[in-house]
Formats: sequence, structure tokens, C-alpha cells
Amino acid sequence: MLQEKNSPIYLSLLLLIAVIFVGGLFGPNLGAKFGLLDDHEIVEYVRQAHGSFRQFFELVGSSEVGNFGHAVHFRPGYYTIYVTESLVWGANPFLWYLFRFLMCVTFVFACLKIIDRYFGLACALLFVALMFSYAYWTDVWSRLGPGESYCAFGWALFSLGFIELIDKNPPKREWPYNLLILFGVLIGAGGKENFLLLMLPLLALVWIRYRRNTLSVGLALVSILSAVYMMVIVIELLLAFSKVKVDVHGEALDMGSRLRLLGRLVRIPAFYNSLAAFIIGSIIWLVNRNSSRFGPLRRSVVVLTIIGLCGMFLSLTQIVFYNGNWPAKIRFDFPGMMITPLIVVASATLATGVIRSFWSKTPTYFIPLLIAIVSGYTIIQGFQEVRAGSVRNEQLTTDISSKIDLIAKTLKADPNAVLVLENYDAFNYEYLVGIQQFLHFYKVENPIVVRNHGYNVEDQTSDLLKTIVRIEFGWEEAGKSQLAAASKCYSVHFSGHQPTNCQDLADLFR
Repeated sequence: MLQEKNSPIYLSLLLLIAVIFVGGLFGPNLGAKFGLLDDHEIVEYVRQAHGSFRQFFELVGSSEVGNFGHAVHFRPGYYTIYVTESLVWGANPFLWYLFRFLMCVTFVFACLKIIDRYFGLACALLFVALMFSYAYWTDVWSRLGPGESYCAFGWALFSLGFIELIDKNPPKREWPYNLLILFGVLIGAGGKENFLLLMLPLLALVWIRYRRNTLSVGLALVSILSAVYMMVIVIELLLAFSKVKVDVHGEALDMGSRLRLLGRLVRIPAFYNSLAAFIIGSIIWLVNRNSSRFGPLRRSVVVLTIIGLCGMFLSLTQIVFYNGNWPAKIRFDFPGMMITPLIVVASATLATGVIRSFWSKTPTYFIPLLIAIVSGYTIIQGFQEVRAGSVRNEQLTTDISSKIDLIAKTLKADPNAVLVLENYDAFNYEYLVGIQQFLHFYKVENPIVVRNHGYNVEDQTSDLLKTIVRIEFGWEEAGKSQLAAASKCYSVHFSGHQPTNCQDLADLFR
């Protein structure tokens, strides 16, 4: 059976399903342009590199990777790939989105293959359908900057290697799967710190292979390299956190504040779904462990119980990692929110086993199909929302791109004029940085100043926002003399519009 599922024809079928599925949800992104959120880093790297790979180490070093021991966000895998993409794809947004399309296909293919192997194809299709009915995937795949897209890709590579190497009859040629494990760790754990949890399944794999007396030199070497890599990340974070008392979001890092977050677990569906799966699985096991009829169901019960236990642990780690702001209905929900669809397919497999113990001719796809029908409206609504996010991204980035082109052409034709960025929202900090970097990429040399409207430092609700607003008002103060001396000025408005003494060029995010 396993040989059939690993046959080229069968794997090609799963790959085709993945391509069609990803194309349906995220295909519109292939027509998107660069946006102002995160994408300004791309053009800045492209501008600094001048098309030469000789700048690679310098560009990686200019990120948090070169600030070892001081960066509270440390993602060597993320910046290594990000800079590589900047040098290879350049300022071509189609190639950037095409690569994310292929990463997403790999992720969906891995999900299909893994769930199909252990639960069957019907459950695999159900799992992917349920998983992508959550709107947070828009924030993962319909943008270029999020590290979660790299993490999903890394998880896929790791998992594809893991399921082959943990099998009782591992492949004779192990090195391709060892490399999948290694690159999965380098990309995943190096893409975001909560993916350091990959160390746990890796340790389990090594232990199981050791107990079976099948631990190979290649797998041992990959495990050591992976452990060293993740340990370096942990050491860097410990050094950084010893110097500061807040995380990258400005939240307190002390153990007491993090432990107080655990009370929020009872309000999180993923946690109590996991708790329910663990309790139900444990009860079934204890009550029926001596029953002869229970024998064929033993594996399904154990799997459901283990998934429930792992789900509780994963929910706990995400709550602590995100300082209680989880689930957030954005990219931070990956990977934790995958647990509920996994519990559903594990429960469906157990229910199918129970029914087949009485009616042996019951099709294995019956329960998954029933769940899909019952959940059909929710799944379709979720798909529509995810695809709408892709369409919205394509439309928004195209609009932004055309406006930046207009701004750049106008300023180049009037090199003595000052550009005023009229800002009406404290949250526009990155947009203000981004548009300046895009204009520098287009070789615009006009003075650029900021003018803030309708808010101040005292009104902000967090220390982080107060810090951001002070920076924005610092920009405004620094540009007052240039604006006062200008004979002509143009205005670009962000998140609002008020009449000014400058000629309006564009409105963004209104």
C-alpha cells in the first residue's frame, strides 16, 4: 500500500490537486505588484546590491543577523532566503509571487501526502479544505514579507523527510530525506523562533531510529547540525533578552507576566478541542483496552489522544510566544490553528473504524464526506474570503504601484519641489519608510518631509506606539526648515485627507 502511495503516478495526482487548489485560492497574486508593507526592504536590498552577489554577506549582515546578541527577533533563515531572492528575482514582483506560489504548492502537497498516508485520501482532502477555510492564510501567502510563508515551506520539507525516515522500513537511500530534514530546520526554525519546536519531532525521530538500531550516520549528522543551529538561535535570544525587558512587540518578558497568560487557554477553541480529544481518547482507551472488538481501533484511539496532547502543548506555546494575543486571525495563527482540522480528521478516522466494526462494508470516505457536507457552507465561505484577499492584494498593490510611478515621474520632472507625506495615523510608520525607499529606488532626489495630522504622543495606548509617534514627530520637526524654504511642494496623503498648501499628488489607504 505504501509503495502505491509513493508511486510517481499517485504523487503526481497529489501534486496536481495541490496546484489546482493553490491556483484557485492564490492565483490572483501572480498579477500583484510590490506593496508598501515589507516590500520596501526588497527594493532597498536590490538597490544596495547593484545586481551583484558580492554584496550577499554584507546585506545579510545589515539585518538582525549581524546584530548577534542584541536582536530580540533573530531569523537567520529568513534573511538568508530574503536576500537571496532579492538578488535572484530583483525588482520583479511576478517572480517573487511565483516563488510563494510554489512554496504554497509544496506545503499543500506535504499536507496531502502526510494525512493521506496515515488517515487516507478522503481525510487528506478534508484536512486541507478545513485548514484553508481560515482567513489568516491571506496574511501568509498574499504578501511577500511574512516569515510564516518560509516557515510553512520549511515545515513541508521537514515533514516530507520525517515521514519517510520514521517509517519502519525507511528508504535505502536516505540522503535526500536527510537533506529535506536539514533544509526544513534551516528554513523553518530560522524563519521564526516558535519553529524551534521542530527540535522535538527531530529528537523523537533520532530516539526511535536508535531504539530500532537503524540510526544512520547521515541522520545523526543532520540532527547534530540542526541542534547546533537551533542552539545558536536560542543563545542569541537569551543574550538579547538579558539586555532588554520587552519583546519585539514591546511586551514584558518576565516569567510571571507570561505565566499569567495561561488562564487565557480556556477561551481558545484550539486548546479545548485538543483537551477534549485527549480526554475522550484516554477514556476510550481505559474503558475498552481489554475488549477484543477494540483491537482494530487501538491505533486510531492512540493517535487521537496523542494529537490532543500535542495540540494542548502547541496552544500553550503559542499563547506564551505571542504574549496572549493568539489566535489573532492573522499569520500568527500558523501553525497552531492547524490542530483543530487535524483533530477532526483523527476523529473521523476513529468514527469510521467504529462504524466499520459493525458494518464492514462502510466506505472509508463516508464520514469525511459527511463532515465536508455539514461544513460545506463554512468551508466555501472561508475559501471565498481567502481568494478575496488575493484579489484585494492584486488590486491594492497595482494601485499603489501606479501611484508611486506617478509620484516618481512628477518629482523627477520638478527636482526642486519638496514632497510632503501627510500622515493621519500613527500606524503608518512603515508606509512612510516604505514610500521613501521606493522613491530612492526610482532615483528620486527631491527632499521628502513628513507632516502629521490629528494625533499626538499622549493619546497612544502603548509604549511601543508612543515610541513610534515620537519618531514620526521627529521626522516632522527635522523637515520644517526644508518645507519652509521650498518654493513648491507636493502632498501624498496617508489614511486621510485635509486641504494643505501643497499640490495633491496621491491618496493612499483611504
